[in-house]
Amino acid sequence: MEVTDDLREDGSQIDTLMAMRAQESTRALGENHETKFLSVANAAQTAAGLNLVNGRPHRWVGSATSNARTITLNDFVSMKLAFDKANAPAGGRIAIVDPVVEASINSLANLINVSNNPMFEGMVTEGFARDHKFVRNVFGWDIYTSNFLPTLTATEAINASSYGLTSETAAVGDKANIFMCVADDTCKPIMHAWRRAPQTEGWRDNEERADKFQVTSRFGLGAQRVDTLGVILTHPTNY
Repeated sequence: MEVTDDLREDGSQIDTLMAMRAQESTRALGENHETKFLSVANAAQTAAGLNLVNGRPHRWVGSATSNARTITLNDFVSMKLAFDKANAPAGGRIAIVDPVVEASINSLANLINVSNNPMFEGMVTEGFARDHKFVRNVFGWDIYTSNFLPTLTATEAINASSYGLTSETAAVGDKANIFMCVADDTCKPIMHAWRRAPQTEGWRDNEERADKFQVTSRFGLGAQRVDTLGVILTHPTNY
């Protein structure tokens, strides 16, 4: 980014522009970091496989009927069981899902039924998500939404019918919703390390008569363990 001389008559304009650019750079770095983290989590599993841990699958396609590939409450129950069988701590379980999945949950009849919400309280009035986090906990899962989840680049046929789930084929473009346990550093599925923390540098380009700034960083991500990791594949638009 740069600040050119045509703004130099008003120092407040320069300060405002630099602040805006700094915010944009920080946001871009955060989005890049989140995208890579979620991609590494998905890649840690074997594609088109159940990824069994202690006899329970940790990867399948959303279990709605008629190949809708949308999520249901049974998916959350089944993933809870998978993590219970993997001896993952009950605390610190989170799910990072696409906003379309939130729409699926907002539409579940047994949650929005008037008998469960006689005064239209809770999610009926405000939806399930607030500031990227679901207002409520679903079967032990604190659920967050993200627009940076991995998108499948190849189809995945996964038969999980023996476990009360579906036998479906996820299509190219489907989303990989990430479930994990982050109770402590020993059970987190993904490792992360900074080699260079984000740093801002600036210099004066005399030929262009402009002040230029750049933000650089370097970090690494890698799978630490897969028994505290789960993935449910869902349709990118159906809910």
